[in-house]
Amino acid sequence: KAVERVWELIALVNKYLVVNEPWILAKDPTRKDRLGTVLYNAAEAVRMIAVMLGPIIPVGGASILRQLGIDLLLEEHRLSSLKWAGLESGTSIGQVAPIYPRLNAKEFHGKVTNRRNQEDSSSNEVSVSPSDSSFQGDKFISIEEFSKVKMQVAKVVSAEPIPNSDRLLKIKVDLGSEMRQIVAGIARQYSHETLLGRMVVVVTNLIPTKFMGVESNGMIVAASDGDKPVLVAFSEEVELGSLLK
Repeated sequence: KAVERVWELIALVNKYLVVNEPWILAKDPTRKDRLGTVLYNAAEAVRMIAVMLGPIIPVGGASILRQLGIDLLLEEHRLSSLKWAGLESGTSIGQVAPIYPRLNAKEFHGKVTNRRNQEDSSSNEVSVSPSDSSFQGDKFISIEEFSKVKMQVAKVVSAEPIPNSDRLLKIKVDLGSEMRQIVAGIARQYSHETLLGRMVVVVTNLIPTKFMGVESNGMIVAASDGDKPVLVAFSEEVELGSLLK
């Protein structure tokens, strides 16, 4: 809610600039004083915004203050002493540059993919001896690494769509010893009615997270057939909570 209030101020400052049009004022020498007032008010508001957002975006907040020509470090500012007209008139601004430059989507996703590939390569390296030449160049993990992932058999006891999402389902599963709530992106392939009573595999030692405000405490395992998830199934009876090894 604090961030929402700051964003309301950002919207007001933006509206203030649109209404006063400093780019038009700058073309009229007779309105130089008005131009100075508008620019000062905008800069002072941005200073206050940077300080208020400092705990949330410290690097961005500090960059804004530097561009405004303020020598005082961001962490030295205090909200309790934040008052209007704290920006000294006549202060020379620093070098101006985009705080968060607009990214090229294709270039960004390419960098993410390369980073992931590099991380996969470094995390999956294994020691091999000269006699293990058949394994060189491939990606392997040790049995110890695999054992860190805890997968258990569970049964779906309820499933319902998540409002405003055509992909997510809120699912409750029975692990034998406990019940878990899980959010799964399988609504396009599986209706919530058809999932009731189904045996599934659940990763049970993931850190809980939230999707669209709904907590998910685990992950249902599925194969990826193109863009379509296919749930793991069992052809024989298996006890709830059984570990996959």
